[in-house]
Amino acid sequence: MELERSATETSTSWHEAVKRIGWTIVLNEPPGEQPGRIEATDRTMIMGYTDDVLVRVTGDDTHAFIDVRLGVALRHARSRANADRIRAPLCRGEVGAGEG
Repeated sequence: MELERSATETSTSWHEAVKRIGWTIVLNEPPGEQPGRIEATDRTMIMGYTDDVLVRVTGDDTHAFIDVRLGVALRHARSRANADRIRAPLCRGEVGAGEG
């Protein structure tokens, strides 16, 4: 996803959104010479599976590029549900171009 805002602002917005939705943050590295990274874990409600989430933010002072990855043990059986969980913060307006 590409946004018309700085990589630093985007990284901060994603970090705040990840905290709000309850993912456990393992690592938060703002962008600089290297891409920004937010590594987190999330537990599914019903079975309690733990999934790894990686948000990478690259860009400059005017544009940011976001890459969100989800590592799952049972990828095929849960791929749709996992995609929905990743989209949730965007759909609820918790992260996006209109913030800031």
